[in-house]
Amino acid sequence: MNITEYRQGLHEKILVTAMTEFNKHGISAVKMDEIARMLSISKRTLYEIYSNKEELLFAGVKRNEEYFHHHMMEYAGEHDVIEIIVEFYMLQIRRLSEITPQFFIDIEKYRRIVDFLSEKREQHRKSSVLFFSQGVTDGYFRKDVDFDLVNHLGNAVMEYVMRAKLYETYSIDYIFRNIIVMFVRGICTQKGIEKIDKLLDSI
Repeated sequence: MNITEYRQGLHEKILVTAMTEFNKHGISAVKMDEIARMLSISKRTLYEIYSNKEELLFAGVKRNEEYFHHHMMEYAGEHDVIEIIVEFYMLQIRRLSEITPQFFIDIEKYRRIVDFLSEKREQHRKSSVLFFSQGVTDGYFRKDVDFDLVNHLGNAVMEYVMRAKLYETYSIDYIFRNIIVMFVRGICTQKGIEKIDKLLDSI
C-alpha cells in the first residue's frame, strides 16, 4: 500500500470513528486527542488531515448525507413511491436511534454545519412535494392532502422520537410501524392502503 492509499483509508477511518463517538456521546464530550488515541495515530497526523473538530464534523456530516442520498436514489430506481417512503422512514428512525440528543444540542454551535443541514432539509422538502405528487398520479396518495404540511409534521415527529428517546421505551420496529400507519397509511387511497398493509405484513 502506498502513502496515498494509506491516507485515503485513514480519512475514512477517522470519519467513521469520530462520527460514531460524536453520535454516542455528543460532540463537545469527544476530544480530538481521544480520536487520535483510538486510532493509534499521532495528534499531528490527525490535525494534518483535519485541522480542527469543526472541519472533521463537517466532513462526517456531509459524508453521512451523501451516503443517505446515494442509497435513496439507488433504491428509488427500482421501487414505487410506497416502498420508497417506507424505506426512508425506516432508515431515518434507525439512524436517529443511534444518535444521542446531545449531538443535536451541540451541533447548534457550528453555524456552517447548521446552514448546510438547513439547505439539505429545504432540498428534501421540495423533492418530497414532487414525490408525493407522483404518488397521487400513481393512485397511491389522496388528492385532498397538504403534503407540505404532512412533511413538516413527519419531521417534527421524527425529532421528538429522538429527543424523547422513545426508542428506549419502544422497539425501533414498533415506532417505525406506528409512524408508517399514522403518516403514510393515513394519506393513502385504497390502492395505497392495500400496498402499505402488504408491506407491513412482510416486515
